Amino acid sequence: MSDTILPLTLVGRTFSLTPLPEYRATLCTADAACGCRATHRLLSRRTVAVELLCDRHALVWSREQGLDVGSAGAGAA
Repeated sequence: MSDTILPLTLVGRTFSLTPLPEYRATLCTADAACGCRATHRLLSRRTVAVELLCDRHALVWSREQGLDVGSAGAGAA
């Protein structure tokens, strides 16, 4: 696989979003229909939950939180 991996790291009072190690082979849990390889781990301190996100869902989540992380991959579906 030659997937591009976005090395996005975001940390706030109630969350942390960090890249997963490349050797972790697991699927994105943001959407059952996604089927993409998870590249980031989202830890929520509010709900004490962990979610595994692909690059696209990591960007979507960060934008939903009002975080400006640029436009890389914005048009990807």
